[in-house]
Amino acid sequence: ILTELTGNTIRDNIISGNYIAGIAIKNSALNTIIGNKIGVDRTGLIAIPNYNGIAIDSSYSNTIGGTVVATRNLISGNKYAGIAINSAVSYSNIIKGNYIGINQNGFVSTDSVPNYYGIALNYAHDNTIGGSTAAERNIISGNKECGIAIMGAGAIQNSIKGNFIGTNNLADDTIPNGNGILISGSSLTVIGGSVAGERNIISGNRLAGIALAYSGTRNNTIKGNYIGVGANGNKILSNYTGVYLKSNANSNIIGGSTAGERNVISGNLEMGLCIESSDSNTIKGNYIGPDATGLLPLKYPNDSLVQANGLYFNSNAKHNIAGGYNAGDRNMISGNRVYGHDLYGNSSYNATIGNYIGV
Repeated sequence: ILTELTGNTIRDNIISGNYIAGIAIKNSALNTIIGNKIGVDRTGLIAIPNYNGIAIDSSYSNTIGGTVVATRNLISGNKYAGIAINSAVSYSNIIKGNYIGINQNGFVSTDSVPNYYGIALNYAHDNTIGGSTAAERNIISGNKECGIAIMGAGAIQNSIKGNFIGTNNLADDTIPNGNGILISGSSLTVIGGSVAGERNIISGNRLAGIALAYSGTRNNTIKGNYIGVGANGNKILSNYTGVYLKSNANSNIIGGSTAGERNVISGNLEMGLCIESSDSNTIKGNYIGPDATGLLPLKYPNDSLVQANGLYFNSNAKHNIAGGYNAGDRNMISGNRVYGHDLYGNSSYNATIGNYIGV
């Protein structure tokens, strides 16, 4: 436990089997946690759970992980969260370069050593998960409920960028989480970015790649990600649903007006993007159905298309906008197996403008 301490380094330990937390940081700042195995045995293959692997409470500017292999933490097998950051005065913490929910190999689906949540942020703000370079990338896969959960009204302005979520360490095969990312009751989260290094690969998850749910989930931005495909932009690594907005997740933006802000939401089993009982969201500039070039559909070896429905508005989804009047706002909604864009269940007052659908 680090309590009211600053500037410490916890390095190269095996920290497992503790009743509460492997590492607890309270009212502390500027500490560094690198090179540890937390929640597993010395081989890095078998779970010996803590309740939380790392618990940060009322603390700021701490760094978990680093940019070379020797500084990578392996944080897996814990009962609740691999990393839990709690309270409205926990901010500016950085999580980078870690393996979270997998073993030290991280290559095939059997390499899962699940936490319940990979990372859980509760009311914590202005924290960064990942970074703009490959060295800062976290592999957050194999976790039971979700890879990353951001929850509570105070959890604002957090950033998730450059990570592999639901895939192996090459993003060419799957190690599923339940949901990849869950945002619940939180706002101003940015998932992805406008440059390639900030792209998250959010693929292979059993449920949604990204789920935005419940009142207060507002003004979040999802941009520049690959959702349902691998790092090369054309290998099928299906989530069940790519992006799912439900139950008053309002006024969020998916995509952007530049090529760098484009999400590729393709290869998912059921729907690329579903909005249900949510209002005033904007979907622009995305590829929904094709590969990352926008020139080819994604198909199984038997030549059948993968993603059933591209863009689906359902159950009182209202005042949402798909596309826009500028060329950069155009979604390409093509190569889907059933519907390109489906409006169903009293979905009223929505606008579909300027998109390419089926070409």
